[in-house]
Amino acid sequence: MRHRSVLWRAITGMQHEIVHDYMFVDEDFVWKMATEDLAPSWKC
Repeated sequence: MRHRSVLWRAITGMQHEIVHDYMFVDEDFVWKMATEDLAPSWKC
């Protein structure tokens, strides 16, 4: 993987949760993670 600072396991784990447990996904949590927690990782 090229960018070691990207939280790949967290991203794939979240994808797994969304795909398999989508009825119970907290949209606010996902939005916060995408915009606040993961966004800095994409700037590398």
